[in-house]
Amino acid sequence: MSSGSVTLPAPSAIYVEGQRFGWWIYGLLGLLLGLSCYFLKLRLDGVEGSSTYLHSFGTIVGFALPAMLIPFVLRMTTVVYPGRIAVSFGWIPTVRRVIDIGAIERAAVVTYNPWREARGWGVRTGPDGERILSARGNRGVRLFMIDGSKILIGSQRPEELCAAIEAHLQLTSS
Repeated sequence: MSSGSVTLPAPSAIYVEGQRFGWWIYGLLGLLLGLSCYFLKLRLDGVEGSSTYLHSFGTIVGFALPAMLIPFVLRMTTVVYPGRIAVSFGWIPTVRRVIDIGAIERAAVVTYNPWREARGWGVRTGPDGERILSARGNRGVRLFMIDGSKILIGSQRPEELCAAIEAHLQLTSS
């Protein structure tokens, strides 16, 4: 046996859920992109010079490229590992929250109003200070933390998510 560093295998995921934001968000972003390009073209058509079309093309590409990348960003992934929950947004996570299961007092499946309680979807803070991580729908799992705070994780399969969390809560309390 050779001497060297010991590598530990990555912990196995107990629960994994990937969600995309609602279709209407993509449609709204496409509409905004189209309107931006249209108004930009109208503005640039009034400018004299041969470089106008090149400038216009560059600007439209500058708007279009980020818009084409949006489907890779507008994704939420929730993973329950032994001892922690990881919630991330984007294929390459631009936002990532890790929650220690030992800091959770209890978990409950809830139905909520995303507009009243969170002012929409995404990474939000509710009116009462609750941290909200959601991508679509109106169901999720509310985590009641030992420190008195609350975290809501949106889910299309909240019963399964809650069961995975509760199974680990029982293991940590034993």
